[in-house]
Amino acid sequence: MDRSDRAAACSGGSSDPLFAACRDRLRRRSAHSTSANQTTNLPTQLQLVQTESRFYFIGRQNRAVIFSTLAPNLNYAIAQFRASGDPDHDALFIIKTETQIFLA
Repeated sequence: MDRSDRAAACSGGSSDPLFAACRDRLRRRSAHSTSANQTTNLPTQLQLVQTESRFYFIGRQNRAVIFSTLAPNLNYAIAQFRASGDPDHDALFIIKTETQIFLA
């Protein structure tokens, strides 16, 4: 979740303490990242060296990970899930995480 996603998740104008805590945490992180960026001299051109996508299949009954795989796309991940022997209806939803590694 990037900074704008976190800001959107924390917005809403609610007086709920959870939202207030979320906004405070976001403000502290923004202040810290701003000061950290001023002291770090990262190059302006970063080179992407690796991308990894992992898919997690969450079970319908127990709401836990029932299968995970590294795959280039969702279709390939579904094919791997089906090949594992689990029926399609066992999965309630699929979570994708993507990691990108850059050379600074």
